[in-house]
This record gives sequence, structure tokens and C-alpha cells, in this order.
Amino acid sequence: MSPPSRRPGPALGAGARVADTARLYPWVRLGPGTTVGEYCIVGHPTKRAQEGADYAAGKLGEAEPRTTIGAHSILRSHTVIYSNVRTGERLRTGHGAFIRENTLLGPSCIVGTHAILDGYVKVGRNTFIQSGCYITQSTRIGSYCFLAPHVITLDNPRIVMGEGLQGITIGEGVRIGGNSTILPRVKIRDDCLIGAGSVVTQSIPRGSLAYGNPARVIRRLKRAEIEKYRKSMEGWR
Repeated sequence: MSPPSRRPGPALGAGARVADTARLYPWVRLGPGTTVGEYCIVGHPTKRAQEGADYAAGKLGEAEPRTTIGAHSILRSHTVIYSNVRTGERLRTGHGAFIRENTLLGPSCIVGTHAILDGYVKVGRNTFIQSGCYITQSTRIGSYCFLAPHVITLDNPRIVMGEGLQGITIGEGVRIGGNSTILPRVKIRDDCLIGAGSVVTQSIPRGSLAYGNPARVIRRLKRAEIEKYRKSMEGWR
């Protein structure tokens, strides 16, 4: 894909470092102090740019190619980030992390090893998406969330091609235990804790502890429990 004539190449902020084996597309902007590891790809063309069509793009919109990685970020080896992605400062990715087009990440986020953000995803600040998570298109995740390894979100209730994009909404300060699955259209409200291995089929009210298959609310979390967690996440930079 040929770069526009007005963009001769990627722009690197002061002190940015890029491994010799990494590939940066012309529309990439790296913030100061950012490190791009071996075999990373940053600014990969979108599905529509390569194939001429994308159902999700028609539903959710797509801008001209642009990828901006915030200052002092670290992209570990084999990370792939598509075009039309914007991240805040201090992003950290694990090895082989995969972030598709039209994704917005707030400051101080982690996307773990082999985690997938499958495009059109919005994530707040100080949110950790741990290794092996799959975040489907159109998912919205608030700030100060923690998704333990192998959390799966889904967006197509009937598994019919051409349907979907009924992503989930995760509020602020939510914790989701490992190997949990969140079904389409579910809303997990602020300050919830979802136990490991849960299958969340219905929306969960604010400040709830829920777990099981299907997940059920067990009790309301105490204010002290919520505040202890919030303070631990706010202190990370």
C-alpha cells in the first residue's frame, strides 16, 4: 500500500527506539521515548484497505490511515498494531499482542502476551488486559479494569455471518477472573468482580460480586473492598 506523498515516512519522537526487524508504516507516529521491539508491525493496513470491503467498517466508520502510539510506550516483540489505532502514553504490550483497526486505548494500559483486541474497541486508562484475552469488535471497557488471562468477549449471539457487532460494555473499576466468557450485549457495571471461569449471560449491577455458569450475583461488594482495589490501580504508572 503506497503512502500518501505528504507522508514520506513514520515520525519518531525524541528518544524513540525501533528494532531493525520491526516494520513501521508511513502513517505511524511514535511518541517520545517509545520502544518498538523485534519483528513488530505498527500501522498494518486495515481489512478494508487490503480487501476493499469490511462489514464492521460500514457499521462503525473508518478514518484515513493513522496510528499514534503514546510517549514512553513499550511494544514487545511480534506485536502487531493496525492503522487507525491511537494509544495514550505508557502502553505496554506483551509478546505477540494484536491490536486491530479503529481501537482507542487510554494512558497506562497493558495488552498482554497473545492478547487480541479485534478492532473498534475503546479502553479507558490504567486498564490491564492480560495474556490470551480475546476482546471482540465494538467492546467498550472503562478505566482501572483488570481482565485476567484468557477472558473472552463475544459479539454475535446467533453466529450468523453478516450479523454481530453487539459488543459488551464493561464499566470502570471492573475485575474479571481468568477463563471467563462474556456474552453479547452484556453490561457489567462499575466496580464489579466476576469470579474465574464464569459465563456471564446477563448484565451485572454496579458493585456486585458474581460468578458461576451462568454467572449470578452473590452479594454487593463492600465500599472498603472497592476502594482498596481502586487505589492499587491508580498507583500504577
